[in-house]
Order: sequence, then structure tokens, then C-alpha cells
Amino acid sequence: MLLELLAKNHVKEILYQLVDGKIEYSSLKKEIKIDNSYLKSILNELESCNLILKHEKRKYLIITKSYYSLTEKGVHSIRLYELEKSLIRKKEGRKIIKEFDIDIPVYYFEDGEMKSFQMIGFGEVEVIE
Repeated sequence: MLLELLAKNHVKEILYQLVDGKIEYSSLKKEIKIDNSYLKSILNELESCNLILKHEKRKYLIITKSYYSLTEKGVHSIRLYELEKSLIRKKEGRKIIKEFDIDIPVYYFEDGEMKSFQMIGFGEVEVIE
């Protein structure tokens, strides 16, 4: 379910908007330029998967503003997108990619043959043949 969510339209843009800290709902809507109901739906899904937190500013019992920020899990999701970018840019196999501290299997194809990358220890990736 998490990977399906991360693959949805505008999810990547939303998460990248939150990298610098809290952002108000209206600012997020203006930056991303998507339908209000779709944005709410995606934000609810991201919140239910614990990728973002919703903060509400209230006046009495009325919510006046909603803000969103990344959780630790949300930051790790950004790293998945960064890993994807690195793998796309990479033209030759067998390179250690640093700065990732999550354990996931990633598959890479070279000359029509699948090579499997396995995340290991202290944020390094090594090729497993």
C-alpha cells in the first residue's frame, strides 16, 4: 500500500513541498495546483500512512488553519524518491550509493538482465548478483 501511495499523482510533489517544514493547506494547494478534493484525499492517505502530520490552528472550537509536516517515515519516503533518481541516472552497474538508511530491496535492470540491489548496514547499497 505504501508504494502504491508513493506512486500516485502529486504525492511526490506534496512530500517535497514539506521538506522545509510545516506548510499551510492553502499554500500547498496554490503550489501544487490540483483539485481541492483530490488534495484532501491524498493528504488523508499520507496522514493515515504516518508520512505526514496534520496540525490545526483553532479559534475556540473552529479550525482556522491546517498545516502539514513530514514525519520521520515521510522523510524516509523522500529518500526512496532520491534513490530512484540515483538509479535512473546511473548508467553502469556496481556502485555503492550512500546516504540511505532504510532497508528495502531495489531491482535494477542491466542489458535486459535483472540485478538485485539490497540495502545494507549504515546506509550503503551493494549489488547482489
